[in-house]
Formats: sequence, C-alpha cells, structure tokens
Amino acid sequence: MKRILSLALVLVMALSLVACGGSETGTGSEGDASNTTVTKKYDIADSTALLSAVWDKFAEESKFPTADGATSFVVDDAEALQSVFSFPTDYVADIDNAASLMHAMMQNNFTAGAFHVKDTAKMSELTAALQKSLEETRWICGMPDKFAIYTVDDYVVSVYGLKDNLDNFAAALKAAYPEFTTVCEKALER
Repeated sequence: MKRILSLALVLVMALSLVACGGSETGTGSEGDASNTTVTKKYDIADSTALLSAVWDKFAEESKFPTADGATSFVVDDAEALQSVFSFPTDYVADIDNAASLMHAMMQNNFTAGAFHVKDTAKMSELTAALQKSLEETRWICGMPDKFAIYTVDDYVVSVYGLKDNLDNFAAALKAAYPEFTTVCEKALER
C-alpha cells in the first residue's frame, strides 16, 4: 500500500512540474524563457507600445470595454504591481517600465501586464516567480478561467481572465509579434 501511495505521489509531483510547460501559440518557441541572451526581433518602444500593438490586432468583435486601452503603469510601486498583476515584489527592481490593458468593468475578466526586463539573464527566474505568484493568488470578486505568461524579446507579458478573452489575446499577440514565446498557459482550478 505504501509503495502504491509513494508511486502516486511521485507521479503527481512529476505532472505538477510539467503542467505549465507551455503550448505553442505563435511560431516562436515554447518553454521556460531560459535564454540568457535575447536576440531582439522587434523594435518595441516600451511596454505600452507592446500592449497597444496587440490591442490593435484584436478583431473588432472580440474587443471589450477598456480603461483607455493600454496605459503605462508605475514600476516603483511594488504593492500595486503585486495587487493588479500578481507581480512578485522581489523582482520589481528587475523591470524598468510596465503597462496594463484591463477590462473596464471587471479586472478578472481580462487583465494584461507587460514588463520590460532590464537584464534578460533574469527572464527565466522572473517568469517562474510570476507563474508561482499567479498560481497562489487568492482571487476576489470572481475567479479568472486561466492565466498565461509570454515573452517578446526582453518583455514579459502576463495575462489572466476569461478563456475567450485570453484566446483572443493570444491570437492578437501572434498577429503583432509572430515569434513570441509561450512560457505558460494554465487553467485555474475553481
């Protein structure tokens, strides 16, 4: 009996390690964003420009009300970054600009954050910490269906919300930045 229980526990642990290994969404790579050297493929001015380019690629029938589209977000307020994006406070010093794109009426219907990473050697560590933070978030006022983390050059993009909104975001991200990387796409347990 102990052997069966031990084997089951090992299997569950192994599955949990690969549960969010990524699924290909773009023509870019999938995985853990562990490249320490990032070859820039796009000329992205800042995080707001990245999210604006994605929003511009949304099909009109897929767009939802936003609070002024993509807007810049203050990066020196660790508490706000944690509250809105579940961004890990230990990594705030590793970003130098951020932006948000949010559903105007319900944050958990759709929220995207884009973060410019100063040192790409920290990308893998930062995305792993962000994934853990999103998994551990205690959602208030309704729970999102899923979350995802992507990278585009030296930017990390996290998004959570309703499945259809995230699927539309992924399609628009692919249209704007075909060679993005999917770090993680994960359904949230209700």
